[in-house]
Amino acid sequence: MNFSVEHPVRIVFGPAKSADLAEVCAQYGEKAFIVTMSELANLGLLKSALAGFDQQGREYTLYTDVKPEPQKEDFDAAISAIREGNYDVVVGVGGGSCVDFAKALAICATHPHDVWSYVNLSNKPPKPVDADKVLPVIAVPTTSGTGSEVTPFSVVINRDTMQEGTIKEPSIFPKVAIVDPELMVGLPANWTAITGVDAFSHALESYFNKQNRTPYSDMICLEAIRWIVEHLPTAYRDGSDMVARSGMAYGATLAGLAISMAGTTVGHALVHPTDARVGTPHGVSVSIYLLAVLKHTLPTEGDRFVNIAKIFAPDFQGSQNEVIQHGVESIETFLAQFDFPKKLSDYGVTMDQVEEIVDDTVGYMFRPLNQHVKSFNRDDLHAIVMDSY
Repeated sequence: MNFSVEHPVRIVFGPAKSADLAEVCAQYGEKAFIVTMSELANLGLLKSALAGFDQQGREYTLYTDVKPEPQKEDFDAAISAIREGNYDVVVGVGGGSCVDFAKALAICATHPHDVWSYVNLSNKPPKPVDADKVLPVIAVPTTSGTGSEVTPFSVVINRDTMQEGTIKEPSIFPKVAIVDPELMVGLPANWTAITGVDAFSHALESYFNKQNRTPYSDMICLEAIRWIVEHLPTAYRDGSDMVARSGMAYGATLAGLAISMAGTTVGHALVHPTDARVGTPHGVSVSIYLLAVLKHTLPTEGDRFVNIAKIFAPDFQGSQNEVIQHGVESIETFLAQFDFPKKLSDYGVTMDQVEEIVDDTVGYMFRPLNQHVKSFNRDDLHAIVMDSY
């Protein structure tokens, strides 16, 4: 019971709160660099958020060239623009890729090296960051998934080395996260599910992180799972249901808090090499590995898994093994209702790529691997990947 809790992100939660963006940015400077994807801008999702800048006469630049799962070269143009423009604050509006992009820019705007230099791999330390120079970040998520709005992480892909890694730097915690469920209403059903399962995995993996979890993070994990299990199916079936969208936005934010405090483990250790090698969307690869990792973990820490099983079936009675088995079946049923690819073979993964994924996990993602409650060697990881094939 010896632990400390500190979280620096101010969370502004609720429908229409994105209209306050200009006012929030003004607390950190006069000139904002706003990054998003062209698709989101074309859909008009930024209309209410940008209206305040125009009404108040505040200066901003809208950069709309963020790509899904950004690669290191995708940052070059934005880095040049933000370095030349003397901006005070960086804003990420969109899914995890946009928010991660903004956080990486906050470093690169005031530091001399390329974005990959600040990525922290298990076998590669990052270049040092002067926290006092990092620009403040405001995050406005449009998906309920990555939780990037409340974490100090930014994911980057390097095609030269065929690696996906993460910048892990406390100074890129967003100063403010504006979580507006109205922005998620237009998210297609399949992406509602994909991002929602990503959030579910964040809470689940953080709950089984033996090194970093605390009683406080455990509470956050279980509450995140409760909200996601209750609201994701409805949000998937009816994206206009604001109760479900709000519940998912809250659950995903809680799951983001969970990974910022405890962190992911084996699932994400496998996911990063898979994303880099295969090009799978992050949330898809997370969902592919989720059940296999869980099944290979059990019966380790069965008592903790009972707590999760009870969320799915609070009235189920039986021995611990029966409750666990029913819990696994409940999670399988939960995932089965969502229509997106659930096997590596659906993406044409070859046996050579299977070996590369396992080698990469052992080679540069061993730190989260070692945080899991059960130790997995290379053969174990190979079995997990094959079970997901």
